[in-house]
Amino acid sequence: MINSNKILKRIKRSLCFIAAVIFLFEAWLWDHLYPIVAKIVAWLPWDNLKTWVANKIEHLPAAACVFIFIIPVLAILPIKIIGVWLMSQHYIFSGILVFLSAKLLGLGIAAFLFETCKEKLLSLRWFLWLYNTVLKIKKWAGKQVAPAIHEIRLLKTKIMGERSRLLILLKKIRRNILYRAKKL
Repeated sequence: MINSNKILKRIKRSLCFIAAVIFLFEAWLWDHLYPIVAKIVAWLPWDNLKTWVANKIEHLPAAACVFIFIIPVLAILPIKIIGVWLMSQHYIFSGILVFLSAKLLGLGIAAFLFETCKEKLLSLRWFLWLYNTVLKIKKWAGKQVAPAIHEIRLLKTKIMGERSRLLILLKKIRRNILYRAKKL
């Protein structure tokens, strides 16, 4: 008979692993989208608008900065809904593309807004606790995924090692030398 506790532990471990991967992926996107959005904002020729927005955010109280994050959520939600609708209409690729584009855009804008408001937000005790908790979860998620990442890197090294350009070149040189040696 199969031990139900072992099955539950495996299911729990699998779900924790999946949650950790999703969390780390979101964190990775957050870390990598902020610089891109910052460059796009810096590139935009609307200096007056950027200055105005920065000044408005600067003069907001810390608690009001929390509500700024509602703006990208509300702005991106209709686009996500369109993506889901496209998928329901059997335009799977288009729907996924629209949904993921909206997700990336929203995440990038949220990351940019967070970096803009970070100092004020961290002055709120509850937000500081939440921020530190998210950092702890990120560390936990990294530990959960670390063995799988190690195995993937080993596999990548094995595959790329066999197919690297240098090895292919060395094999060709060796065959060429052996071929010429046989002719002598």
